[in-house]
Amino acid sequence: MNLTLTAAEEARSAAKAQAQGTTPEALVRQAIEPVIGATVEPAGPQSQSHPITTTLSSRPSRPIAGRDRSRL
Repeated sequence: MNLTLTAAEEARSAAKAQAQGTTPEALVRQAIEPVIGATVEPAGPQSQSHPITTTLSSRPSRPIAGRDRSRL
């Protein structure tokens, strides 16, 4: 994987790495470790898929509190 940085980003990462006594590469590895090391929990059971119009048309029509529906 290649990571393209702007000159300003490269300078900031080099300065931060130097301040921490490490290399820019090690700094990036340390920064991305939580992302690549995180375990992703599988999604739960998927609900049945259906068009949004079905969902909307199956809901009871109720007035919106505080609003005049004739303007909607």
